[in-house]
Amino acid sequence: MINASQQTTYGKHWIVKNLLLKTLLSILIGGLFIWLALRNVVWADLTTALASVDLFSIGGYFLLFTAFHLVRVHRWGLLLRPLEKVPFGRLFAVASVGYLFVLILPLRLGEFARPLLIADRSKIRVSAWILLGGLGAGLAALTLLAVLDVGLMIPAGPAMVGNFHFLIKLGLSFFIADSMHSSFRQLRGTFSGLQA
Repeated sequence: MINASQQTTYGKHWIVKNLLLKTLLSILIGGLFIWLALRNVVWADLTTALASVDLFSIGGYFLLFTAFHLVRVHRWGLLLRPLEKVPFGRLFAVASVGYLFVLILPLRLGEFARPLLIADRSKIRVSAWILLGGLGAGLAALTLLAVLDVGLMIPAGPAMVGNFHFLIKLGLSFFIADSMHSSFRQLRGTFSGLQA
């Protein structure tokens, strides 16, 4: 007969073995794909190309990318706050995996990964998280539209054509902003009904 301490020890050993097996399998699969990617590389050309790389530009890119990612995670945390306050560490982990899925899966299907992952340890229903994910995507689209509006203010051709495009984009921006504002007000009123 197995007592409780032996069962706990067995459970810990099984978790360690399972983790080691998954890690080894991940390394083998990653190694296979690295080999497939590099099997036809001409190493002399690669070293020549790498020697001409500007490390300052790469460092700046990684700093900007990291800052942008942290801002996106913070923005997502602000959107989630009416439903539940999620710690930043969990938000960062879930957002990182979610953005990885956005890059990997077609048609931005990875947008569903973040709500599903965040709802895993939450009392809030998945539908509420997906709704907030859609709201976040809408706000991102609105921001992009605002940036495009500013870009269209710079005349690129005859003044009449530039003004016409600007007025169309400005009107569309106000329409979308008004729609988003009224939708956000309605969502704020229904958040309490979305809780489990």
